[in-house]
Amino acid sequence: MQPRFHEWNPRFSPNGRWLAYTSDEPGRSEVYLQGLSGATGRRQVSVAGGSGPSWARSGRELFFRNGKQMLVVAIDPATGVFGRPELLFEDPAFTDGLGFTPRYDVAPDGQSFVLVNDIERPLLSEIKVVLNWFAELRRRVPPE
Repeated sequence: MQPRFHEWNPRFSPNGRWLAYTSDEPGRSEVYLQGLSGATGRRQVSVAGGSGPSWARSGRELFFRNGKQMLVVAIDPATGVFGRPELLFEDPAFTDGLGFTPRYDVAPDGQSFVLVNDIERPLLSEIKVVLNWFAELRRRVPPE
C-alpha cells in the first residue's frame, strides 16, 4: 500500500539524537522533529508551512524555509524542546526549485547562508551548427 503523503529532506542533528525532515501529510509541506531514541514521537516544528530543514553546527538552532522566508527555531539539543519559529529574512529571489532540495546551506558559524537563486534566462532562439569543424580548427590553428 502506497503512503498518502511524502517525507523528504531528512537531517540528523549534530549530536545524533534528533531527525528533522519535511512531510506533506497535513496537506502542505511542514517541518517535523523526531527523536531517534524511540521515546520521543514526532512533533511539528513549523506552524504555517516549511521545508528544507538544516541544523546549526551547535545543534541549538534549526533553520528552514517557507516560500521566500528563512526561519529559525531555537532547540534544546538534549531534550528536543523547541520554541516558535522566528523570521530571519525574506529573499524575493529565493525559489523552491524542485522542492526536494533545500537550495541553501548554513555556514559553520551559523551566522550566514549560501542561497541558490534562479536567474531568468532568455529562451534559446538560435542554434548554430558548424560543419567540418576540424578543418576550420586546422585552418585557424595550423599544426606546428
